[in-house]
Amino acid sequence: MDPAPDPVYNGIYRSVVNIAIEKTPERTIRRNGIIVECDPTYAYIVADARAFEGNIAADKITVDFPGEQCIKPLPEHCNITNGLVGIYCCPGDEKFNTDLFKRVEMCNQPLQMSEAVYVYNGLYGQLIPGNVTHMTLNGHEFSHNCAVSVSAEFGTPVINKNGELVGMNCSLSYHLTARNISALVGTIRDIQNTLRNRV
Repeated sequence: MDPAPDPVYNGIYRSVVNIAIEKTPERTIRRNGIIVECDPTYAYIVADARAFEGNIAADKITVDFPGEQCIKPLPEHCNITNGLVGIYCCPGDEKFNTDLFKRVEMCNQPLQMSEAVYVYNGLYGQLIPGNVTHMTLNGHEFSHNCAVSVSAEFGTPVINKNGELVGMNCSLSYHLTARNISALVGTIRDIQNTLRNRV
């Protein structure tokens, strides 16, 4: 397990947002979100949908971007598809400072057994090294031995040594399991198209 080079940490840090979901007035949970597209006037975020189901309502979701800019998306700017939630964020009259964040680069090469991967938990600023330990026959999911951190199974990004997104964690048994980015690209595209039609 190789420690990640600093540019990998700096790259993924700028591509992950912190999403607060208000479950009740007394209880808020936080999840990682991944920036898949952005410019100074908008950003598209994807995250694991499990925490959002039944909680997409006005003023219930806050997206904290690197650089301390916060957005409260409208309910119609959220869309759940195939286990992912897409969120369209618009900064209104002020523009996003895209020097402080960027869209994640997605890997377009197949993963290999024992390949070095890293889990980035943006809630705690942790980049955790590991290796691919198992791949499903259809290639849609893989397991890895990155050490488990709090809430890691809820959509934390998994990146390779080049800082490219290779998957999103989706479950935890003995090892963390992630959905392969190649299996998610179509869903991400569908979410973006749906949200574009609503804006």
